[in-house]
Amino acid sequence: MAADRNMIHVERFSDYQKDVASLSQAAEELELPKPWFLIGSSMGACIGLRALANGLSVSACAFTSPMWGIGLKPMERVGAWTVSRTFCAIGRSQTYCPGHNAKNYASCTAFEGNRITNDGDMYQLWRDQAAAKPELQTGGSSMGWLYQGLAECRSLSKIPAPNVPCIAFCGEQDAIVDVRAIQDRMASWPNGELEMMRDVGHELLLERPLVQERIMSRLSDLSGMVVKCG
Repeated sequence: MAADRNMIHVERFSDYQKDVASLSQAAEELELPKPWFLIGSSMGACIGLRALANGLSVSACAFTSPMWGIGLKPMERVGAWTVSRTFCAIGRSQTYCPGHNAKNYASCTAFEGNRITNDGDMYQLWRDQAAAKPELQTGGSSMGWLYQGLAECRSLSKIPAPNVPCIAFCGEQDAIVDVRAIQDRMASWPNGELEMMRDVGHELLLERPLVQERIMSRLSDLSGMVVKCG
């Protein structure tokens, strides 16, 4: 998508829906057993919510640290809109956002003070994977991605929540996504539940075993309830 293959970049956020369509088509052709469920983490939850709005047929959904807003302070948000829009307008959408570069986060960030997980073993696993397969890692985000992401989150905030059973999980101190946007969305979601979690990072499924077990148990309960009711 970008000249720099390490850059997280997209021309239009709607392009991600092409991946959803391809996966859905493959699942149909392979006759994968139903019911189907959707789980999305961070940006995947943003893509997933749009897919649901577009009519993706699943029996229930779950999201961890959903990116329904980007974690920015009010003045940072104003600046992000202005600067990213300007860079896109002058043909420089493939420019790294301030503070971002081609380096993978785990590769250049020590465990102490990282914003991803409080589990040292999981963080080291991520670092080991990055070292073993550097060609599969991503670096920072582009100005184009930032502008498209801001626009998509704003657009999604204006649509009603789908009538699909849902549970979402979010860390109380998550600074990568906009926690208020998550709370607002789940407060209006029919058959929706939000579980706020303390002392966790952004990647909840890379967290301590007790956190992972709690989430997986809730997901199992949700899917079991849907199957039983169905």
